[in-house]
Amino acid sequence: MPRSGHVAHTADTFSLILSDIEREYFREVRPDLADSLDVAAPSDFFQLLNLELGATPQDIRASYRALQRLVHPDLNGDAANELAVILNIAYSTLMDDNARDIYLQDAERFRMEGNAYDGRPVSKWMGEEHEHRAVFVDETTCVGCRHCTYCAPNTFGMEEHYGRARVHTQWGDEEDAVKEAVDMCPVDCISFVNRKQLALLEFVLKACPREDSAIMARRRSGNMGSKPSKQDPFSRAETWLRQRKDAKIDAHDSSARSLLTEETAAAMARAWLALPQQVREQGWPSFIAKHEEQQGRVAYFQ
Repeated sequence: MPRSGHVAHTADTFSLILSDIEREYFREVRPDLADSLDVAAPSDFFQLLNLELGATPQDIRASYRALQRLVHPDLNGDAANELAVILNIAYSTLMDDNARDIYLQDAERFRMEGNAYDGRPVSKWMGEEHEHRAVFVDETTCVGCRHCTYCAPNTFGMEEHYGRARVHTQWGDEEDAVKEAVDMCPVDCISFVNRKQLALLEFVLKACPREDSAIMARRRSGNMGSKPSKQDPFSRAETWLRQRKDAKIDAHDSSARSLLTEETAAAMARAWLALPQQVREQGWPSFIAKHEEQQGRVAYFQ
């Protein structure tokens, strides 16, 4: 038998062999969504056109022409249709002085608020490179008891704003200490997750509201219903992935198409990810290189 938490595989499948504790506390975002849609992708028109914020009209024009030739549907088929349309929208927006100024402010705000997904985990990785497991704390459920920080202080810490536990270093402690911390949690807010899904869970957690401890206590006592799905990182991750799967930018809605929102970022990612991999590598080499390490780890576990 493989060791606890190891990966067993046949010719075409992978299965996780988990210990009893891991099996009890293991949670996963839907693999049919996460396996293809949780990678980094351009989220604003500047990234889409391989441009720095504040690029000149000359830079915008040159990059647009090069990319539009590369992704033309006559060369790449129907898979390139949506991105070709979005490139046209990006060009018309950024070539208009007033629209460009507004969009620049939107892009700066969007990035500053952490809404641009880069596919990189927040917690530091100290586990073995072949390790497929990661540890994740649902801070919307954590009550701040600190048990995990006593059991495995090199793995868990307390974030200052809400007073909730958080993994700062994956596998910073011996495996037995981490498992003890998971098992000792009084509200079961610590989960074992697939390493390839860690970055997405840590990303969506940032936008999950934290409830007051008194409200959390009422929910646990049964005097209130379950927390809304927008507060659950696993549900929020699946909503985010479904948006990437279904979102589109309406090319005819001039009042909304150039606004930078989560939905337009999802639509851009959807269209970009529909391109053949070799086209993305040819057209966006700097973007691909920037996220190469994380994408390589994801590919390893697929």
